[in-house]
Amino acid sequence: MTLVIPQPTGSFGIGKSIHTIVDVSRNEKHGVGKRELLIYIYYPTNKHSFSTYAPDIMPFLKESLQQSLEVNNERLNYLDSLKEHTAIHAPLLDEQNKFPVLFFCPGLGDPIETYTTLLEEMASQGYVVIAINHTYGVDPTVFPNGKIVRMNTELARFWYATQRSFEDIVDEEHEWWLQDANFVIDTFKNICPDDSYCFLMGQLDYDSMGFFGHSFGGSLALQICRDRTDIQACVDLDGIVFGPKSKRSEIVNVPCMFIMADKEVSDQELEKHNIARAKYDQLVVPRHPKLLYSLLKKDSYFVTVKNSDHNSFSDLNLLKHPITRDNNPEEIIATTRILLTQFFNHYLRNESFNTEFIKTLKNVVLERK
Repeated sequence: MTLVIPQPTGSFGIGKSIHTIVDVSRNEKHGVGKRELLIYIYYPTNKHSFSTYAPDIMPFLKESLQQSLEVNNERLNYLDSLKEHTAIHAPLLDEQNKFPVLFFCPGLGDPIETYTTLLEEMASQGYVVIAINHTYGVDPTVFPNGKIVRMNTELARFWYATQRSFEDIVDEEHEWWLQDANFVIDTFKNICPDDSYCFLMGQLDYDSMGFFGHSFGGSLALQICRDRTDIQACVDLDGIVFGPKSKRSEIVNVPCMFIMADKEVSDQELEKHNIARAKYDQLVVPRHPKLLYSLLKKDSYFVTVKNSDHNSFSDLNLLKHPITRDNNPEEIIATTRILLTQFFNHYLRNESFNTEFIKTLKNVVLERK
């Protein structure tokens, strides 16, 4: 059985490089030493190629899927030959204009590699995408030197916390990730000749920067755009709003798009994870992104993607599809790619936003201000 990652639709090949950066101003809150982050860079190149999908985390990914799908490891062997459309360390596309920049953050627990389909797409469209793998907040982080860091236990089991409020745990981590994101943005706005990613030096358009993320990372995108004036647009992919209560209803003053799943978490799913519905609603209901959207005045979009669930905006449903056969994950990925491209092209490249085209997508419900 062969699983095919959807072909990116942009005209460029995709380069990929992975880098470690250290924030010497912060001590690691979950471990020892200074805060160390893994950064994935996807960028346009002339070279069209393939490389192995998520080779560093595949054993861990298969272990997680084996547990969630309740299958043996042999059933997941199709993942071993999976390819992505990247050329590792390929030269950056040689062109006169600087590249618009997109920063990306994942969901809590989800490594960057599990968002390959979206990150590849945006690079194929001519963006440099800088994706942040938040150490101890995803499972796992595998650094280029071979060091493996698993997710912090309290974060991984926040629903079952007894020593302190589960809301406090995730809101505090959200603020920690916010520091990560600010550090990464500032780092890539001040590239030096001796940096491992110096191939981007002088190549980035700092006047055309966007931020997007999924779930926990989607909330982070909103908060980044509240705090900074150098990010011009943001997208929240099915993320409720985390962080201190005082911040959650603050207006976001840049164009925003909320791309939401239409399938709520079922009672059966909650019961499987031993989470009471009342407890789930206690976290989710007062933080629903529709509440924030209702406060925004213009350049705001609220999109519901039909037949999608929370994992539809990562690669997870695609990876599981040969076993689950649930719906059509490729269709939802294609829709999400179109929405991201239309939105960021409009606000970072001054191209038109084709509302009529979006409305022709059979699985989209679009609200716009």
